[in-house]
Amino acid sequence: MEKQTYTVTKRAGPKVAGQPVSAGQAIELTAAEAANELLAGAITPTGEDLHPAFDETTKKVEAAQRQAAPDAGGEPRPATSNPAVGRGSKEA
Repeated sequence: MEKQTYTVTKRAGPKVAGQPVSAGQAIELTAAEAANELLAGAITPTGEDLHPAFDETTKKVEAAQRQAAPDAGGEPRPATSNPAVGRGSKEA
């Protein structure tokens, strides 16, 4: 399968298509590997801009993250390996 070069956006998590990445990095993917990442706004074809709708969503996410940050007075939700914790169930 032929690969195309994409640019990782700031919307991407720590991995894109299973590969560790950082924002601004170039990554080569097949069309199948890129499909979901494109829909999520995690990558763009190199040379193309992210759709403006993603910019607005990103601003809202960043604002929520700032609001939830400890230095802003919020408490981040504790990580847990038990998916039932925090959903009203008692940990056994």
